[in-house]
Amino acid sequence: MSAVLGGAASKALGSRLPKPNVNVPGGGKAIVTNRPDFIVSPNGTAFPVPKGATGPTPVINLNGKITGSGYTGGKGGANGQVNTMRIMDPTPAKGNSPGYPNGYIKYMNNVKQGVDPYTGKTLPNTKNHFGIN
Repeated sequence: MSAVLGGAASKALGSRLPKPNVNVPGGGKAIVTNRPDFIVSPNGTAFPVPKGATGPTPVINLNGKITGSGYTGGKGGANGQVNTMRIMDPTPAKGNSPGYPNGYIKYMNNVKQGVDPYTGKTLPNTKNHFGIN
């Protein structure tokens, strides 16, 4: 108030100024989370992180090698079934895979099926790897 009115004016008004409402949820303390809403690729593509997911945590393959990072425990997509987002390391072309020189992102439901990040509907393996550019 004194920045607007000036020091003398605020002293003259003194206790006649309305008291600020200090009944703020959480006691007025900022609540900090490590839960991003999205991840942005180097070319500017935004990939949504499932709402409420925690991470990143390492994604470890069956041989014990870290192959990416993941956010788990979320409820994303229109149907709330998108549980996990994995951000995977680059892979070479092999078999039916075209390869992902910059890595890829995969979304999964709670039974590890690949899903569409916006609808939550299952997708075939040929369509559930989103290349990072």
